[in-house]
Amino acid sequence: MPGVHEHHHELLQTLLAFRAAVNESSIVSITDFDGRIIYVNDRFIKVSGLSAEELIGNKHRIINSGYHPDSFFRDMWETIRSGAHWRGEIRNRKKDGTYYWVDTVITPVRDRQGKIYQYLSVRNLITREKENEEKLVKMQEAYSKREQQLKDAQEVANTGSWHLDIPGNVLEWSEQTYRIFELPNGMPMNFGLFMENVFPEDRAGLEPGP
Repeated sequence: MPGVHEHHHELLQTLLAFRAAVNESSIVSITDFDGRIIYVNDRFIKVSGLSAEELIGNKHRIINSGYHPDSFFRDMWETIRSGAHWRGEIRNRKKDGTYYWVDTVITPVRDRQGKIYQYLSVRNLITREKENEEKLVKMQEAYSKREQQLKDAQEVANTGSWHLDIPGNVLEWSEQTYRIFELPNGMPMNFGLFMENVFPEDRAGLEPGP
């Protein structure tokens, strides 16, 4: 069986490998109890564009983008000072003024007496995901705006619009179309029900061809 010394050596090697993996993939910093930075890894330096000398001794406000309200960070500090872990998405600012998003986990570190004396922060970049999320929100807002504009135009012109899903036999009507046909808004429709509401003399021109 392996001796105690060999076991400790294997454990040390595992911890070193774990540290190397974290340093390669994550942004890591350690602060003292008051929030002053006492350690940053190489990835923190690379992503922020700040040197170790510029970061050590400062607080994380050096990369504060101004995006989050004071209450955001106040809640964060209340959480970690209570001894609990905190996780959140933060937008930071690089030295060149550009922004980056990080998914952040902050863990209180305790001494032998159980007293918190440091905080370990591990962050992963999520800038691309946040940018895609913002683009999607803008697209949805633009779509909603165009939809409202079409709705307003139809009300003014007293016209409606509809879309027929032929394979599913589902007919989608605008609100104004329901008003024109004097039917309850949102009533499920299909082509057959639509034809029932068309004047008999007009149905021939709407029937599908052979």
